[in-house]
Amino acid sequence: MHMDKVILRAILSTLAAIGVLIALLALTCAFLFPSTLMTISYNLGMEKSAVRYAERAYKQDGGAYYLACAFEISVGEETYSDVEKFGRKLIQNKEFDEYCSRMDEEAAQTVTGSYAQYVYGNTYAAAYRNAKTPSEKQQAIDEAFACVNSGFPRNNAVFKMVIVVLRSQDATATEYTLEKMLALQTEKASAFSESDQGLLQEMITLVQGYMQ
Repeated sequence: MHMDKVILRAILSTLAAIGVLIALLALTCAFLFPSTLMTISYNLGMEKSAVRYAERAYKQDGGAYYLACAFEISVGEETYSDVEKFGRKLIQNKEFDEYCSRMDEEAAQTVTGSYAQYVYGNTYAAAYRNAKTPSEKQQAIDEAFACVNSGFPRNNAVFKMVIVVLRSQDATATEYTLEKMLALQTEKASAFSESDQGLLQEMITLVQGYMQ
């Protein structure tokens, strides 16, 4: 009986030691290899963990890639606080323009619209959703409109914002968005291409019809 207790204690001690080693190994990997753990977590369907590991990898790397990973996963998960957080960091990152160009080249045959507009649209739409006051909502709308000064392509930031504003059923924000579109139409009448003007008019008509 005494021997059985000794054996049991030895087994439990061994298991405890193994558990500690596994925990230390996991902790070490989290700090030394966050990009690998990001990929593993994402492939296992652990999106929240993947976002956190992507953030750690970004802090080590400083580039746009891991910010974009965290951003895109957050968009898919509809965690709007993270969408705005990582989106704003991505937009401000020094590699943003280069990264967007590379993404556009890779997706040229399969995606309509630019990657930059995808980031702008989702970031400022998330800011609108996260807004606590009417002025914060207007600021998010203004930020989206600032992204279409040189053109009004399909799937642009304003298109995304219009959909979000209409779904929010906020009459004040809807009216403000319409005013911004009408002003944009007047200011850019000669600068926008015919197709851009046509798409802008479609969005204006959509909002006007919603308000009736």
